[in-house]
Amino acid sequence: LLLDERLLETRPLTIPAGQTSPQVFLAKQSRDGVFTVRLTGQDDLAVDNRAAIVSLMPKPVRVLLVSRGNRLLEKALRAVANVELASATDLTDQAAGFDFVVLDDVTPTVWPKGNVLAIHVVSTNWLDGVKQVEAPPIVDWKSAHPLLRYASLDNVQIVRSLTARTPTWAVSLVEAPQAPLILAGELGRQRIVWIGFDVLESNWPLRVSFPIFIANAVEWLDPANA
Repeated sequence: LLLDERLLETRPLTIPAGQTSPQVFLAKQSRDGVFTVRLTGQDDLAVDNRAAIVSLMPKPVRVLLVSRGNRLLEKALRAVANVELASATDLTDQAAGFDFVVLDDVTPTVWPKGNVLAIHVVSTNWLDGVKQVEAPPIVDWKSAHPLLRYASLDNVQIVRSLTARTPTWAVSLVEAPQAPLILAGELGRQRIVWIGFDVLESNWPLRVSFPIFIANAVEWLDPANA
């Protein structure tokens, strides 16, 4: 095993004819590079004795949190590995230099063109039939969706929430009897996660599913993973 032609590990192999022998290597990596494995034994076909793969280091996910102050949300975002978080009280440009924007109960001066997690705020271009409901119970959620992986919403209680009809570009992730509470989808080339309620008007931040959901959202909204 080599990294950029620098030898990392060797091991002897004896493989009977017609059989295979899976090999697992663990190697530290501090920069982008090319990992190569090669067999040094001599045979009639040298070209298949070598294989290589480009290995890129994970890049930081640059997130802009637009909020008037939400310590629990900020803590959940900072807990996600490889996140570089910046904060602001408004969005007055197109958020250049950030991978996605989190709008926390703040209607921005300029709506972001990139991926966005919108909490208790909605653009008129996204949804129709928006209305407010009081104490909506959660009756169902799509646990198979990447955003809700390992996140159970049992015992999550909400004081009030915005609801809307599910648009053609989105799927309903969390449902109340009246309408969806959380939507996600892709509008044009923009990925959007919409949460209808202010998370501080619920007990969700006190449940383990909240930081799990935020971590899933970071992964889903990161343009590098699209």
